Amino acid sequence: MAIPNAAILWPIRFATATPAIKVTTGLTTETLTGAATIDRNMWLAGDNAADAATYGGAGDAIKWLQDLLNTNTPSRTYAVAISAAGLVTVTVDTGPFTLHFDDAATTITPAFFGFAASAYVASGSAVSSPNQARGWFSPGYPLSEDTRDRQPYVGSVARTISGITRTSRIAAPHKLRDVSWLMLPQALALAEYGAATAPTGTAEHAWQESLSLGRRLRLYDDAATRTTSSYGIYKVIDLAQPITRSGQPITRFDFRLKLARGDY
Repeated sequence: MAIPNAAILWPIRFATATPAIKVTTGLTTETLTGAATIDRNMWLAGDNAADAATYGGAGDAIKWLQDLLNTNTPSRTYAVAISAAGLVTVTVDTGPFTLHFDDAATTITPAFFGFAASAYVASGSAVSSPNQARGWFSPGYPLSEDTRDRQPYVGSVARTISGITRTSRIAAPHKLRDVSWLMLPQALALAEYGAATAPTGTAEHAWQESLSLGRRLRLYDDAATRTTSSYGIYKVIDLAQPITRSGQPITRFDFRLKLARGDY
């Protein structure tokens, strides 16, 4: 049985309450405006989760974009999907269509969805992002080490002069989990070597943009299975540098994370 490839997703956040995109659907060009909660977590998961305040935000940005595109005046049906590699595909039941990310009326950051600031014309019914979406670390490898969730116990022990002891314990604090990817190539580890097609897809990007800031992360045991229940919510509990050289060869790196489960 093949071991699935794991993935970490971290949230994107809209800076405006009314993100907009200019779209040409058939012969109709219009600016579609959606609604968002400023600085709420949104995830490029493709799990169809509705926006909610749970865990600081649980909304699926893929569903959000699909719902926005489906407000088009010609009433054509759009579908938006994301692959296990973090590539976004937009389709419509009847083409053609154009996504005008190059227009001043568009206030959505195209890099969130793996697109550049240009126009994407689909003469047929589909167009795919050239780059990996933001908020993805999916190296294409299984976890090298994984302790799974462990239940720690926090408390204290007191001892009298006569030798009698008393123990107090706090029940069920947050579970701990240590995970790592070992021997990663430098293109997956360090931002300076990151691939042009995954401009924010390195371990260093994940660390700098979200994990070291104390934001929640989603850990998927299988990058290809992203449902509303196929991940765990964690936070980093150790700010020691998690990316270190593997030794020989010197172009390989280890990425180790110490995590606590849940929202806190």
